[in-house]
This record gives sequence, structure tokens and C-alpha cells, in this order.
Amino acid sequence: MVSRCASVPLSPPMDLCILSMYSMAATPRTLLVVDDDPSIHELIGAMLAGKGWELDRADNGEDALARLAAHSYDLVLSDILMPGMDGLTLLGHMRNRDPNARIVVMTVKNTSAHILESLRHQATAYIAKPFDRDLLLGTLENALSTTVHQDDIKVISDKPNWISLEIR
Repeated sequence: MVSRCASVPLSPPMDLCILSMYSMAATPRTLLVVDDDPSIHELIGAMLAGKGWELDRADNGEDALARLAAHSYDLVLSDILMPGMDGLTLLGHMRNRDPNARIVVMTVKNTSAHILESLRHQATAYIAKPFDRDLLLGTLENALSTTVHQDDIKVISDKPNWISLEIR
């Protein structure tokens, strides 16, 4: 609940306070979007417009690492398939730098291998393209409140059409 107060020119002068249960976060949450496709940056920007997110962009993994060295983000949303450093390699570098970083991976090539590697690299969440606004917002909100520990997920087996996991 948020309280907003203001002086009201009445006689005698008084302060008026308004309580609101439905308000945006005082400061926007920061998101670094990493994708080599400019249309994805535009699409995600449009989907998150007015939803309390401040977006920054990187076109590849190397650019993302440079931005992460200079800025702090609440969350990183990275494509897996990019030229140069792919999203899973970026995820590994980010985990080495900050084990508590919140990283959501996305891909159009939704395969068990990508899901498995995302789990092995401790992605906070995974989202398959194409996605709609509600799925994106829900995934990002859940990722903000999730912490992935190294021993939370253990891959028991990974066959072509089957993945067995042990989740703590």
C-alpha cells in the first residue's frame, strides 16, 4: 500500500493523504534484453511499455558482458541462439561473476537440449518464442522473486525426448 500526501489550501490548512493499494513500483525494474534481432528488442519494449520496466539492450553476448560490467540490472533476458557468444555461454559467464544473478533465457528453437543446458547453467527461467505479453510479464515477475541455487536441480537423465530431473 502506498500513501501520498499533499498540502491542501483549505482554511485552516490541512494535509490530505491518499492511500492506494494499486500503484506502480516507485522505481522501475531494470531489464537487459540480449538478442541479435532488433525486432525482438522493439517487441519486448512494446510489451513492457507502461508496466514499470526500464529496458536496456545488447545485441550479443560480448556487448551484454560489457554492459553488465558498467551497470546493474534486476534481470537479464537473453536469447540462446546468437552469433559469437551464445546465450548459454553468456549465462555461464554471468553465473561466474554473480551466482545470484537473475537470468531468463529465451529461444525460438525450443528443444530438450536447450532446456537441459539452461538448467545446467542455472537459468532462473526459460521462455520459448513466440510468447505473448502475459507470459512474458509472468515469467519476468516470477524470475524476480526466484533464487536458483546450484544444488536445487539435478539432471538424472537426458534422452532425446525425455528429461528426468530431481528438484529440491
